[in-house]
Amino acid sequence: MVEEANSIVTTARRAQLLPEPHAASVVQLLREYVPIRIEAHREGQFSDQFATTRKRSADLQDRMWAEAVAAAAERPSPITASFIASLNETIDLEATRIAAKRNHVPGAVWLLLLCVTGCGLWLVSYQAGTSGRHSILERFVFPILIAIVIAIITDIDTPRAGLISLDERPLLELNETLSRASAKATP
Repeated sequence: MVEEANSIVTTARRAQLLPEPHAASVVQLLREYVPIRIEAHREGQFSDQFATTRKRSADLQDRMWAEAVAAAAERPSPITASFIASLNETIDLEATRIAAKRNHVPGAVWLLLLCVTGCGLWLVSYQAGTSGRHSILERFVFPILIAIVIAIITDIDTPRAGLISLDERPLLELNETLSRASAKATP
């Protein structure tokens, strides 16, 4: 999330170095782009809203890219090239976040985890039954530890919610910064 926010702010700063009207157009498109990225983070990957948000994001990326192409054709320079590189990184980071959102622990791994858990608990119970001793470790601590491990794996597998979650503050702060810059620029 921080990397994406940094890439967007770099793109916005470099966009200001483009010739007008491209500079103002790209900065305005980035102001529209950041809230869409925040919304995309909050939506589930299979929701209709996520698909709509993804389309809006792709449209804004296409419009920013068209501005970059026009600026490069109008005045090719190292500044324009550096803007294009940062815009490309911004687009790539969105694709990386979408891929990360789609990648989950495979079903086969969950099945293996449950089988190993079941076998481990069975073996501990069997050993306790054959030896005739029943310690608190075997009865309570071991099953609780296994439940905690499974809960943590589940929590890591769903980074949008739970105890371990992605912090969207970098994008929220960037959105606020771009909005303030827009308010200052508007007479």
